[in-house]
Amino acid sequence: MSTLQRIGIECLVIALLAGFGAALYQRTVKPPDSGVSVPATPAAVLRHQPTAKVPIKVPVTVYQGETKAKLKLPEVMQKDERQQVIGASEIKADLHPQTVSTVINTETGEVQQYVKTEPYPWFAIETRGLISVAHGYKSRAAQTTPERVTRLAVGYDVIRVKALAVGLVGTIDSDREGFAGVQISYRW
Repeated sequence: MSTLQRIGIECLVIALLAGFGAALYQRTVKPPDSGVSVPATPAAVLRHQPTAKVPIKVPVTVYQGETKAKLKLPEVMQKDERQQVIGASEIKADLHPQTVSTVINTETGEVQQYVKTEPYPWFAIETRGLISVAHGYKSRAAQTTPERVTRLAVGYDVIRVKALAVGLVGTIDSDREGFAGVQISYRW
């Protein structure tokens, strides 16, 4: 094995370890979803807006039965009869930030929720990792027939500029060839 190949393998091992370390760090900083609902963070646009108490002229329509349990709201809230569900929205996973607004009509008591897809920020710290396994064929310039290989890839996005993510990537193939480097990706 040449010195250049050895350096390449060492860089690949470092990139893979860094990817696994970053993924482990992300899991400890942000624990995996437990399936229990947690309070939502208010939209940034509301942070400095004034609030007021508005009387409601009619009763508000609330969801009854097993609604709180099915939504997996915290146990304390499920037991509190003063806490009632007036709406819930499912939002499909998307790389764009989204804002959900809930509006109540004080004349009728009806509640309506709105979802707005926000534009990508110009610059953001990205904390998204990827581990994948692929199986297929690899061809080389000196080969006439491609050879079958399995590839393990680890990537970790570090920053985002609009729709472009910049991060680290490392791959290792079953034929012991590998790659470690920086990647720029566009996701849709």
